[in-house]
Amino acid sequence: MHPKGVIMPKHGRREEVDTVGISDMHLGLPLNNARGCLIAVSRFKARRYAMVGDCFDNSNFDLGYLPYSSRQLYRGDRPHRLNKDEKALLKFFKKKEKQGCVVDRITGNHDEPIWRVISMFLERPATEECLTEIMGALCLEIHGDQFDAFYHKHKWTSEIATRAYEKLSYMGPRARWLCSMLKRRAKSYTRALDCVAQGATLHAAHLGARHVFCGHTHHGEHRELNGVHYYNYGCWTQEDCSLVTIGEKGIRIHHYYPDGTPTWIDGPYPI
Repeated sequence: MHPKGVIMPKHGRREEVDTVGISDMHLGLPLNNARGCLIAVSRFKARRYAMVGDCFDNSNFDLGYLPYSSRQLYRGDRPHRLNKDEKALLKFFKKKEKQGCVVDRITGNHDEPIWRVISMFLERPATEECLTEIMGALCLEIHGDQFDAFYHKHKWTSEIATRAYEKLSYMGPRARWLCSMLKRRAKSYTRALDCVAQGATLHAAHLGARHVFCGHTHHGEHRELNGVHYYNYGCWTQEDCSLVTIGEKGIRIHHYYPDGTPTWIDGPYPI
């Protein structure tokens, strides 16, 4: 049975793959495309699913020692609530886990505290990274914020930018194009795309991995650096959304409109 309201591929057939990976859904952020993400992942029948960081936009567990107040689930007196589409997406992965699929969850810079608590109720606790063999190849999955030098060196600047982005997001869908543009320019200015790709591939090479899969930059792409294939899952908060599949056809980056309509595929790249 497919989730209610989800548009299935022609004749109701799901493409069979080994792994479907997504990141940066930012559930709780007004501009997240939870419904589109649910439609996209429902088009595949997979043995394994990977949620690689920033599943939630922020966390309501203020542990005191965390460097960024943006990790709180809400600001001021306004409580946070997940909408029905966000809940449906989380239920989809929980259902897959009950059906025997493997669901790996990786923490990100936005949602690490909340996963520490939720992990106590999960069969497979969330981890900072996952080194696993997929179809005979050793693969590393890690969110990627660990390698973002600007993010860690300029804490106050990062915090101010986060606040401004959140304020814009409350304008709703009409602000999506502006938020997408600002996010792209910010990542370009801080060289986050290059820093994450370089750091992730060096880390993967040290661990002996052939492929590394990251999020954080909100930019779905493939590169080959330091003898390692680097893939970024992209995000589900901007006009160009994406996910990654691994299967018999190779490794592919699938791009979508925010509503889950397919646009184009980058790849396949050999596993």
